[in-house]
Amino acid sequence: FRARVQAALEEFLDGQAARLAPLGPDAGRLLAEARALVAGGKRFRAAFCWWGHQAVSPARVEDEDALARACASLELLHASALVHDDLMDASDTRRGRAATHRGFAELHRSQGWPGDPEQYGAATAILLGDLLGVSPAAFWQMAVIAGLVVLALACRWRDLLVLAFDAAQARALGLRV
Repeated sequence: FRARVQAALEEFLDGQAARLAPLGPDAGRLLAEARALVAGGKRFRAAFCWWGHQAVSPARVEDEDALARACASLELLHASALVHDDLMDASDTRRGRAATHRGFAELHRSQGWPGDPEQYGAATAILLGDLLGVSPAAFWQMAVIAGLVVLALACRWRDLLVLAFDAAQARALGLRV
């Protein structure tokens, strides 16, 4: 299961790498960070999706790759939240490595680029978090096309947007605490 989810994530990121390659090394750095963010982990969200589908439709899945893509979409959404959360909390690390905004700030400093390294790190983290946050839409569309209608109805995109809005409100409340 985890290997399938990771393969779906890698396949998606490989496709994005091919699309973004003409943009140069900046896009490559974003994708490298995205790969690091979705590598490993416990995969709780993906597991809940997988087992939720099994509970609703226990018969053998016709397209297990499509189900793996649907599960992987939740991992991208989670990675998006982690990137934004680390920035908002001014976290230094994530899973034993520099948090996204800290890593990009350090890259800026080490390259001697003009401008403020902290601003570059923050802006890049926001951009990557946003990109990871909208990427699940592609996975859900592929899952629906592949016939996982029950899964798509159980976790409608509109509902995910409502959840994202609720999470943003909760974060905003946390800023005042």
